[in-house]
Amino acid sequence: MTHRNASRLVALVAPVALALLGITACAYGPVSDDAPASAGLPSEHPRLPVSAPPPSSGPWAAAAGEVDGGADGGLLPSPLDAGADADVVVDAAVADGGLEGPADAVVQPPTDASVVVARAAVPGDLVVSEIAFDPAGPQPDSEWFEVASLAADPLELRGVTLKDGVGRTHVVASSVVVRPGSFVVLARSRAACAAAGVPASAIGYEYGAGLSSSSGVLLANGSSGAIELVSGGASLVRVAYGTFGLDAADTSLELRALTYQATPGAALYCVATATSPGAAPRCP
Repeated sequence: MTHRNASRLVALVAPVALALLGITACAYGPVSDDAPASAGLPSEHPRLPVSAPPPSSGPWAAAAGEVDGGADGGLLPSPLDAGADADVVVDAAVADGGLEGPADAVVQPPTDASVVVARAAVPGDLVVSEIAFDPAGPQPDSEWFEVASLAADPLELRGVTLKDGVGRTHVVASSVVVRPGSFVVLARSRAACAAAGVPASAIGYEYGAGLSSSSGVLLANGSSGAIELVSGGASLVRVAYGTFGLDAADTSLELRALTYQATPGAALYCVATATSPGAAPRCP
């Protein structure tokens, strides 16, 4: 890789799998060219794969490539702590309108770069803050549930197993970072949930893409209804909402307070007067 005029990232353009370090980082920001032409990087700097073609942020986009130590010395901090910032260089194609060039082409405007490092969730980190198991839209595609982070660090849900009340499972296959205090919706179908009124920006993951209505994780309406998140063989949280006796037809169940219990009961949930996907619950 040539590091002359190395371009750097700042706004959300890519989840980055720091596989060599066993952690995940997300780069945020538009692509820029603020590294001096003479800023070379040492040959021993880590070369870390970008996990997937990233989405666009505004007019900027970067294709899958490699992330290296940034121009400030050329090395990522070691160890990378959760929530830490670090400069990065992306070896990838950069698109601006219809014009494309390699990452060492000059691209403006100049900005700084940062990396958000996420760790795996452990019990106590997450709560299921809202569950729409009997939504007004077509079922099961309009079903969704929301998780909220109680952790001080960003959490990575990639690899977490979702399990319903009869044991059907789905392993989260792409990067889903839940920031401290934030709410992320996991939807059976992104399109169906968005059509039913869930803000597209709140949907962090789709767990039922391409599946028939009888396969995959299903949020059942009866007594078997439950949703569980499992990581590394440990249950992060399990909500057996089918035993609550609460009628949430055309709406959702919301957590009354963001406090952790491994298996919360009915007393901790209410029937929402209006759903609040991606936002704090509004239990009366």
